[in-house]
Amino acid sequence: MTATLLYSLGLPVPADFEGSVPTAMFTHAHRLAYPVVVGSATRGTRQSAETETMSADEKAKIMDQLQMLGYME
Repeated sequence: MTATLLYSLGLPVPADFEGSVPTAMFTHAHRLAYPVVVGSATRGTRQSAETETMSADEKAKIMDQLQMLGYME
């Protein structure tokens, strides 16, 4: 959904998005006039470095919260 919204607004779709633009929703002429532009990734190397420095207690708290919200079993 988000990739399609970005595309319809004329914005690039980040390279690391899990979703994609369902191009079949748009006419061939539209796709030729407005091709899907893939932008830079949204996740930088800093994020992964911060995750690695997280303590086991912090990770456990996050996992507990995700389970409580129903994102994990």
